[in-house]
Amino acid sequence: MKLPKGVERLPAGVEIHGNRIRIAFMFSGKRCREPLPGVAKVTKGTIAYAENKRKVIQTEIQEGRFDYASHFPGSKNAALFSGWGGPDTGRLVSEGVTAWLTIQEGKRAVSTYRNYKSKARHVTAKWPRRRIADVA
Repeated sequence: MKLPKGVERLPAGVEIHGNRIRIAFMFSGKRCREPLPGVAKVTKGTIAYAENKRKVIQTEIQEGRFDYASHFPGSKNAALFSGWGGPDTGRLVSEGVTAWLTIQEGKRAVSTYRNYKSKARHVTAKWPRRRIADVA
């Protein structure tokens, strides 16, 4: 496809796929390519939007706060990486809470982490042996 007027080349990680724009990035050791939801036409502005969205995603991945499903809700990878589909369907709530707390301990203030830990006890007490995929 021909590039829109005013665009000499695509930014790194931004691709034109048919009539859509998609972005490429690495997440959990896997190369991901996702079309941008809500972008119907390839223009100079949508290419700039795609570049910015990719930068935001890369920053969130670096900081450990990337939520695949919030950026790409209709993607099959959202199910794979969000714990409600794919290989993590057997993960228990207690395991998920423990993993989440481990991440939060390094990112949050001591008092905030203590509060999270207190709330987490209520969650794990309510669903001690329940799978994350089964909690609605």
